[in-house]
Amino acid sequence: MLGETQPDPELAHISDQLDKALIEAAKPTGGAAVGVAWEVAHQLASHPSIDSTPGQLIGVHLVRLSVSHAAEGTGAPDPYASLGHALIRLKVCTNADLDNAFLSVVLSSGLAGGHLEAGLYDQLAAVLTGDDGKAILAKIERRA
Repeated sequence: MLGETQPDPELAHISDQLDKALIEAAKPTGGAAVGVAWEVAHQLASHPSIDSTPGQLIGVHLVRLSVSHAAEGTGAPDPYASLGHALIRLKVCTNADLDNAFLSVVLSSGLAGGHLEAGLYDQLAAVLTGDDGKAILAKIERRA
């Protein structure tokens, strides 16, 4: 359709590579994949249409993988949360990268679904201040 942009196949491929590297890195024997994930995140961050650091990109991908893991409902411990803590210790990403990634994913989910659970909504409200923040939050219903 007119006005719609098509996804960049190169970016989609690099993004998939980052997911695969993080999935490997989250395995008990996946330590070597952390370096691969770092290289892929740098490659993705160097793309002209990307305005994020490698740490921010790793954070967003980790949070999305964690959400997918939780949605599987297996009850198994989240390997991506453990990996996130390890990556902070290794200085691959920062706590702020992961916090911002979490809020970004929550915001996207809230805007897409039109509502958020109260606790998540309140976390967003704490950082989305001012008129612009209030306008964004007005699009999301807070559910108890």
